[in-house]
Amino acid sequence: MKKTIALLIVFLLTSSFMLLSEPTATAQQTTENTWKSLKPMPDAVPDMAVAVNGQIHVIGDTKHYVYNPIKDKWTTKQPMPTTRHFFGITTYQGKIYTIGGAYWGDGWVASDAVEVYDPKTDSWETKAPIPTARSSLCANEVNGKIYLIGGQTVQAANVDVNEVYDIAANTWTTKKSIPNSVDSYASAVVDGKIYILGGAGGLDLNQIYDPKTDTWSTGAQMPHSTRNAAASATSGLMAPKQICVIGGGPDVYGSCNTQVYNPKTDTWTIGAEMPTRRGWLTTAVVNDIIYAIGGADNFAGPRITTNERYTPPGYRTLDQINPGEALGLTLLSPESKPYLGSVVTLEFSSDGGSCFGYRLDGGVIVAVGGNTTIDGLSLGSHRLVLYTVDVNGGLQATQTIHFTTKMTNTESLLFVFAAVSIISLIIYLKFLIRHKKPHQPLSKTTTTPPHIAGLRAEQKGSKRHTGDTSIKLGQPNHPISY
Repeated sequence: MKKTIALLIVFLLTSSFMLLSEPTATAQQTTENTWKSLKPMPDAVPDMAVAVNGQIHVIGDTKHYVYNPIKDKWTTKQPMPTTRHFFGITTYQGKIYTIGGAYWGDGWVASDAVEVYDPKTDSWETKAPIPTARSSLCANEVNGKIYLIGGQTVQAANVDVNEVYDIAANTWTTKKSIPNSVDSYASAVVDGKIYILGGAGGLDLNQIYDPKTDTWSTGAQMPHSTRNAAASATSGLMAPKQICVIGGGPDVYGSCNTQVYNPKTDTWTIGAEMPTRRGWLTTAVVNDIIYAIGGADNFAGPRITTNERYTPPGYRTLDQINPGEALGLTLLSPESKPYLGSVVTLEFSSDGGSCFGYRLDGGVIVAVGGNTTIDGLSLGSHRLVLYTVDVNGGLQATQTIHFTTKMTNTESLLFVFAAVSIISLIIYLKFLIRHKKPHQPLSKTTTTPPHIAGLRAEQKGSKRHTGDTSIKLGQPNHPISY
């Protein structure tokens, strides 16, 4: 019994601390231009993916899975309210936007749904619908606006529409149409420009849209004609700024292709082949490492659960970091002081540059585009290093700060409540042990108590002979007629 109590105490204490803190991510070591297979999705679904705070959300149909790259672990979250496929997906300020798509009714039906997911509350909300319902398109966020370009409607295989959603105003406007209408293309954003790559209607085209000027231009054509591929861009921090177009093919079959585009030089190179041939897949990037998830071998083939990681060319390892002071980069927050709770603000100022990141407690280097918040911190001491890219393109560790986090008043009350509950439970269990009566075995022969024996004798004396059914115990002493 005492051993059971001890184990229970340990369990309760551990649970209390787990409520107040989360473990810190550890660094990943990997080699550039290589692929690695990871834990597959729990279920094969037509999916789209996006990364939020280092977690990859894979959403489609009636499913919503979240992948943790550090733990190589999947969890389940709330699915979209509107069941659909082939929609656009993007993220802004920690929330996920799913736009358009198609669902199966009397044939495929284009959807105008716009739904937003908040990972903090695991909940969805509905926004203003897209003016032109369509599917097989991508969504790209630039400066608080989401661009939906091309795609297909019920009436047309591909369209040239360019519609823009203003997140703050919850309104739609129309911008200049894409020169060559496409659907089922791959797309990514680099330095505020949107790249529309391949797709049905322009298999090897590289169409570039500049939201600042509302103009279109073209880049170098793709080495391999491609549709139903996926694309992700690296930030320039851990890997050079580039777009990796993965999988897809010119027809109804997928491929193992990895095509790498450098927007600065307008050139293409061929990366290492993806282990699993497929199209109709989705990709997401976390700390400049790309994850290729799901898809199918061919148009009519079954969906697969494959999850493979690609480390792009030029990826920097931790031993390639240059220590030093970056000109014009100043860390403003956090400071060397205690903070209440598990959230701190990362704030810095810079005279130039667009590639920044931080490393917390020896974990992964997290790329950020500007000021942000760091949440999920464990209680105690922390070490934060700020990174940037120097004039020669090298990754540079610039400033280091030490700070601590401690419980808020609410967390302190929670801890006190847990401690009091544990102490009360211990006292109660000890009381039960001390007052527990010894076990009394039953004897083979039992003695009938005197008052029971007398009652039985009285009942026997009051009975009539067994054949007389007209007189019964407790009834008047006269026959009953029938």
